[in-house]
Amino acid sequence: MVTAKWKEIEIQGWGGFILKEKLKKTKDFLRVWSKSNIQEVDRKIEQSREEINRVDGKGETSILSNEDIIFKSSHYSELLKNMQMKEEMAQQKARKTWLKSGDANTSFFHKCIRGRWRRNEINVISVEGKELRQVEDIKQGVMKYYANLFTDEGWQRPTLEGLSFQSISEEDRSMLIEPFTEEEVKAAVWNCDSTKAPGPDGFTFGFIKNEWEVIKADIMVYLKDFHTNGRMVRGSNASFLVLIPKKENPQGIEEYRPISLIDCMYKILAKVLADRLSRVLYTIIGENQSAFIEGRQLVDSVVVANEAIDEVRKRKSQCFVFKIDFEKAYDKVSWSFLDYMMEKMGFDKVWREWIAECLRSNTMSVLVNGSATKEFSMSRGLRQGDPLSPFLFLMVAEALNGLTSAVVEKGYFCGVKIGDGELEISHLQFADDTIFMGEATEDNIWMIKCIMRAFELVSGLKVNYRKSSLIGVNTDEEWTRKMSWLLNCKTAALPCKYPGMPLGANPRRIDTWKPLIETFRRKLSVWKGKFLSLGGRITLINSVLSSLPVFLMSLHLLPKQVTRELDKIRRNFLWGGVGEGRKIAWVAWERVCCEKKEGGLGVKNLRWFNMALLGKWWGRLIGGDKGLWSRVLLEKYGGKGGNWLSWMKEGRGIGSPWWNDICKVNRGLGNKVGWLLSNFILKLGDGKSVRFWLDVWVGEDPLANVFPRLFLLDTDKNCSIYDQGYWSDGSWCWRFQWRRSTRAWEEEKLQQLIGTINHIKPVQNVKDT
Repeated sequence: MVTAKWKEIEIQGWGGFILKEKLKKTKDFLRVWSKSNIQEVDRKIEQSREEINRVDGKGETSILSNEDIIFKSSHYSELLKNMQMKEEMAQQKARKTWLKSGDANTSFFHKCIRGRWRRNEINVISVEGKELRQVEDIKQGVMKYYANLFTDEGWQRPTLEGLSFQSISEEDRSMLIEPFTEEEVKAAVWNCDSTKAPGPDGFTFGFIKNEWEVIKADIMVYLKDFHTNGRMVRGSNASFLVLIPKKENPQGIEEYRPISLIDCMYKILAKVLADRLSRVLYTIIGENQSAFIEGRQLVDSVVVANEAIDEVRKRKSQCFVFKIDFEKAYDKVSWSFLDYMMEKMGFDKVWREWIAECLRSNTMSVLVNGSATKEFSMSRGLRQGDPLSPFLFLMVAEALNGLTSAVVEKGYFCGVKIGDGELEISHLQFADDTIFMGEATEDNIWMIKCIMRAFELVSGLKVNYRKSSLIGVNTDEEWTRKMSWLLNCKTAALPCKYPGMPLGANPRRIDTWKPLIETFRRKLSVWKGKFLSLGGRITLINSVLSSLPVFLMSLHLLPKQVTRELDKIRRNFLWGGVGEGRKIAWVAWERVCCEKKEGGLGVKNLRWFNMALLGKWWGRLIGGDKGLWSRVLLEKYGGKGGNWLSWMKEGRGIGSPWWNDICKVNRGLGNKVGWLLSNFILKLGDGKSVRFWLDVWVGEDPLANVFPRLFLLDTDKNCSIYDQGYWSDGSWCWRFQWRRSTRAWEEEKLQQLIGTINHIKPVQNVKDT
């Protein structure tokens, strides 16, 4: 149907104009088709049921003919098709992508739809101190507010000519502006969620994927023309601004988060550009930034901050943590400063012009209760919902990293020193979530004000000091209050959250896990179980583990009491029932958590899931991750030769709660030292990071298990392969250091050991992996 309509549309003009007009005419055609088909689904369902009931009634009094059976079968097929269509429409409106359609969950979807409408409907709102109640007043008020917010002041900003930043390579410069290929465009499209709400054009990426073979030629012509002239056709970069409540019962417009729903034409282009940009960002964005960079994770910054606080507490020294809240961070980014930063980082002029066109060609209208305001244009800010925005913001935020690093290097700001003091933590960033950490001195506090004022002048991003907070670690309350007065911010105390994760918390206390428990209770509430099938309930139980609480479970081992409470919530939800009374569990929970092929229901075992998440840290360490978090661990717990594997400290009073949990995972549930690492197979390089006895680097077991007597004789049981030999005239020679001379029967084992390892040699100047 779409294929025929698309091919019959003939438009003259350049690629962008043709694609835009074809999409517009196809949308008009589908709107008419929808009225006569989709919107009559309920009538068709009822009609099919009536016909089926009529035939069934006839069968009660006489034998059905072949024609009757065929007639009933056709209506039954039609009934199933229309019921599935109805459920899919309800699922799309409910935005519940974790649950598959066709599982008798239509009632659940409709319940979610009504809930979304209640939460998002705006009946009254306060805009700049004025309360608005009438629909037209609300639309006019929010439109003016955001039109002003996204308008640049128009004054010349200072620059950062005294600072240097990392530059992209010549190879990356060329890669960014290469012609677009069909393979990368298709990959970008398929990486987009098919069910996300569409922009003003009304097309989801599900439509683009389904009709790819029909429309791909026009998409490629449009992208080729953009590559040549760097211009967007008017109206192809439109967006709806939807207001998402930040909390329950929002009152003022500041309590809504503006998210942009963008036309598919621009979004395809933006996604392709974003994919290219993501491949080079790690070379130009400092290690203090952990958001949206390949190989870096949200929990990295949390680990660094917690380890720094633990270091201060262990040393009984003093420091502060300053949590910064930016006023409308994305919305106030200066476009001229963004272009300046890209120029400083070595981006080609063509690329910079492409980004400038992506920014200035957009138009926006605000959706209020489903009704759009008049369009307006932007002259500053980045749209949340644009695939490019997170990466462009990182380049702006890198200016703050550059400013702070320069100040620290000159000795004007003293951060928290880790280990022997060679590593210093002064600030951490996760997009716009920023914290400063430093010695508890007044000079440091004044320097923060200077840094943030300079950053505001160059970038347009202003700190909201009223929402920012100062936290003292081992400082007296009087000092913290005085410094907060200088910063004009509020005071806070540990534990707190950054960004949304526990900072300075004790994982052994149940209070630390209350947010996780409450999330489970909220997401697995009784009303959802009433409207979901058994399959739907199992899917929801597992989907809860794929949301925010996963990050918390990536930091610490769940206490047994917490595990029992979470299993109780999941078990009660699975077996259903209304009310809070005792539920009957028809199958043992251990059986439920088994894989389906083993007779279970595939519900995740929380204990093992928790340990698997924590075990990933070992995988990253062994894989040679060189991030800031791994260098912090190396400074605190690493051993001789800078090799963290050769000397793992563990125990109360030595490691932080996080590190001790990681080491417990290495012991496994059986409390066997080195259990996890003994299951890793390592590829030998120079041998400096692989333990000779305890790691698996030859055969299928650690050599300590194969030759236990020789292991006991070694003077250093934690030694690396590099420690067990030396290079002589380009050849590797094994050299063992025993506590005493080997006896005759031990010599036989020694020869077996040499025979096992003699064919394997370290490789000079190559890292172990």
